[in-house]
Amino acid sequence: MVNHSIYDLFYHDAADQHSFLHSHTYSGNPLAVSAALATIKTMHANHINQQAEELGACIRRYFNAVATQSGRLTNIRSVGALVAGDLQESNMPRIGYQIQQAALARGALLRPLGNTVYWLPPLNTDTQTIEKLAEITLHSIED
Repeated sequence: MVNHSIYDLFYHDAADQHSFLHSHTYSGNPLAVSAALATIKTMHANHINQQAEELGACIRRYFNAVATQSGRLTNIRSVGALVAGDLQESNMPRIGYQIQQAALARGALLRPLGNTVYWLPPLNTDTQTIEKLAEITLHSIED
């Protein structure tokens, strides 16, 4: 990432006033390294990547169903286990927030950003929970 002359500045003697002294509180932290390695090991052991792909397909299916049934979500898009859609009623102020509040009252946390509604479930979310999320989202949009 840097050339040798810059890299060497990190190791010059401070007395010659040509050194670049720099450090951070997280450099080589054994606890952080241990936690990262345990996380990676757990992700591999539990096939998290595969779960994310399966969950992504599931939430896209349910989100598209909500869009079709409500007729008020467009531009559906997704990446992994995140899905979003734009609310057609852009002339209503804070409609995304209003839908989020209605969903929250029913027990679901949606993420509105302007007139876009997002689902960002944890990767270990089961199909029954996604089904309930879809039901709550649909009722919240209809209200």
